[in-house]
Amino acid sequence: STYHSLKQDQCRSNGIRLFQLYTDEWDHKKELCKSIIGSALGVYHKQRIYARNCKVKSLSWNDVKDFLDDNHLQGCSSPTKYNMGLFNDDQLMMVMTFSKNRKSINRDGWELTRLCSRYDINVVGGSEKLLKHSISEFGPTSLISYCDRRWFTGNTYTKLGFEYKGTTKAGYYYTD
Repeated sequence: STYHSLKQDQCRSNGIRLFQLYTDEWDHKKELCKSIIGSALGVYHKQRIYARNCKVKSLSWNDVKDFLDDNHLQGCSSPTKYNMGLFNDDQLMMVMTFSKNRKSINRDGWELTRLCSRYDINVVGGSEKLLKHSISEFGPTSLISYCDRRWFTGNTYTKLGFEYKGTTKAGYYYTD
């Protein structure tokens, strides 16, 4: 049950970035998978836009769920009440969603549940701009989030000022 997480840890300790993907991710979100891997390798050149040229708007769940299904590996999650979007020329480029007290974690605070941009766009400074506006508008007392180590390093969270607290046990999910 720990084989893949131990392999991930060994690779990291040796300076290797390992991607571990499931067949259903490749079958259903191939372009997104290619985009993430290609960006990490520096061979997938996304269109680059700057957050300073974008506008932040508060959004409803209906406004973000399709965007998340198209651009986030894990899809849209459970409905969230607190959602922010980053727009460039009236087109949604990036989304950040929050929930309160999900799974009784962080009882007094919030969880940043989803963060993603369009898979074909690199929004420079987008995460910082969305988080700053979200904190200003919604005022969470504390904030927690998780990083899928099969795909990501957690560097975005470090840049946003999050403090690493630990690694959870490997999760699982079902698919047909």
